Amino acid sequence: MRGPGTLFFVIIVVVMLVVTALFSKTLDYICTAKYRSFVRKMCLVLNGASMAGLLMGKWLFGDWAFTGPLLRLLSMWFMLQVLMIGAVFLIVFVRFAYRKLKGTNVPVDKDRRRMLQYAAVFPAAALGTSAYGGLCESDHIEDTQNDIYIEGIDSSMEGYRIAQISDVHLGYFFSVEKLRDVLDRIVAAKPDVLVVTGDLFDDRSQNDTAAKLLNIYTDKFPQGIYFCRGNHEHMRGMEEIEAALQKTAVHELVNENAILKAGCPALYLVGVEYPMEREEHESLCRRYTAEALEEIPKNSITVLLAHHPDFIDNGADHNVNLILTGHTHGGQFGLFGIPLMPMFKYMRGMYKNGRSYGYVNRGAGSWFPIRFGCSPEIAYFTLRKK
Repeated sequence: MRGPGTLFFVIIVVVMLVVTALFSKTLDYICTAKYRSFVRKMCLVLNGASMAGLLMGKWLFGDWAFTGPLLRLLSMWFMLQVLMIGAVFLIVFVRFAYRKLKGTNVPVDKDRRRMLQYAAVFPAAALGTSAYGGLCESDHIEDTQNDIYIEGIDSSMEGYRIAQISDVHLGYFFSVEKLRDVLDRIVAAKPDVLVVTGDLFDDRSQNDTAAKLLNIYTDKFPQGIYFCRGNHEHMRGMEEIEAALQKTAVHELVNENAILKAGCPALYLVGVEYPMEREEHESLCRRYTAEALEEIPKNSITVLLAHHPDFIDNGADHNVNLILTGHTHGGQFGLFGIPLMPMFKYMRGMYKNGRSYGYVNRGAGSWFPIRFGCSPEIAYFTLRKK
């Protein structure tokens, strides 16, 4: 679908242009007049290269081995600017507040030498933070353990374990080989079933190989692998992905359900489509949820797979026991466990809505290869009798 992909890239271009303009302005505060013009020109050149690389990396560099590391470095340069903009804004605000508190007679340091003296530490701190986020935390996948307490489950279902991965974003920053390592790691943890909640496929050249890899691992989980679509599947050749998955034993759930464990009550896995039409987002979420839950017997235990966290509310409306989602990457940037950019109602981790649990996975990968205070994750859920 060209529409969502085009909008995505337009947003990225606008954000990068805004960052370029703001960073150019911050140079007035961190560079002396002697070097300011030269540094500004060099930054403009680097930003132009960054935009070209991040937006047209596939076309410019193909699949050369250096492409991923180069794009990671360009992303770190972009993040460095964002951090510097924030640091300078903070200093300017503090100085403004100080002058107001002390009175208007406090002179302004027009040469900004005092400003420069205090700001000197910020480029080093910003560089260190960017490097840590791009080279360390973004590749450190954590295991998250969650107990889900449910009324009425029998002893045979006690201890049933579900593993979830989401937002792998196969491409320059997450290879098929790395996915194999992640799958081996999950197999070693011995869950009963693996669920993938969208945005696994994000590179047309790797889609078929990734589907074949998933197929190899379906027999390594007692009840196989289940998959629901994300927005990036639609943006990266949904027809091709669909054809590749149909040749495998991976269970794709598109507004439908499957029984995992018979009994009284039975355990059902439910999967919904990603609502691509933005104008109809809410109505589609409601409709997809209702369709997926059709014909499930009352009092069954239900686990809903959805890419977008808005389905947490829809699942709760139907008393779904556990709703597993992704999409947000946990915000990718956080402080003390709190997302710095809370763009969605549900951003990361566990939420409780009535009798329903809703979980937003931080994702195993990302299309922007920098994280801070928000490590990627593999999530595990163990069913417990309440």
